[in-house]
Amino acid sequence: MEDAFQEDNFIKGAAALTRIRDGQLYRETYESYAAYLKSIPLTRRQADQIVRTYKIHQSLHAFLSKAKAA
Repeated sequence: MEDAFQEDNFIKGAAALTRIRDGQLYRETYESYAAYLKSIPLTRRQADQIVRTYKIHQSLHAFLSKAKAA
């Protein structure tokens, strides 16, 4: 149960980070994405890994949803 809770929180956080990065929402408060990441604190590498993981998760979720529907 705790693992599912942690996974859900990770996905929510990763989704938020992806929206912030892709939508350049950090510009409202920070001069750059690097400055935003420094304030969290995350390295660029860590942030990129989180975003990649989230995008893979979304792709797998969409694929499995289509497979179940077929």
